[in-house]
Amino acid sequence: MREPTAPLHGGALGDWVGISWLMRDIGGVRIVAHGGSMNGQQSAFELVPERGFALTVLTNADAGSLAREGDHRVGVRGVSRARGAGAGRRWTLDEVELARLIGRYDTMHARVDVSARADGIVLDVAYTEEGMRMVRELLGEVPEPKPIPARVIPGDRFLVTEGDAKGMKGNILREPDGSVRAINVGGRLAYRNREVS
Repeated sequence: MREPTAPLHGGALGDWVGISWLMRDIGGVRIVAHGGSMNGQQSAFELVPERGFALTVLTNADAGSLAREGDHRVGVRGVSRARGAGAGRRWTLDEVELARLIGRYDTMHARVDVSARADGIVLDVAYTEEGMRMVRELLGEVPEPKPIPARVIPGDRFLVTEGDAKGMKGNILREPDGSVRAINVGGRLAYRNREVS
């Protein structure tokens, strides 16, 4: 279970999959994890087998990732000072690469507008009509969306730097010519909308 069986190529959930375990290495130490989220709950289970350490966090709140993030740092501190490859380094895109990333990305339930800011990018997420209908069914009301500030890190990935999703990673999927085809946000693919600039 702890051996990589398929690469995720810098995915938001881990670097490899090993029979339903998501894995990453920090400071040369393997972390094996699996978690989940749904409107109103967040969960995480992380193991550091060679250190004899495990952590499980279950929350009943949309903002539960904040509690999980704090507990996660306690565990990772024993492994390494950095949280993931490249997380502590500044990585910037040149103007051409930034222009390739900026724009609108769509899923059936939401749209994501990516824009530039001085220290990175901002993801503005809005629900489609279908997405709002589903959220209303689950929560009774649609929460006000908040901008999601992020910075680009090595490996065509980005790291959320503030807010409820702080610490979440996403990745950028490219066409063979280098143009951006999609972004992975919260484990969901949002495809480039070529009709909206």
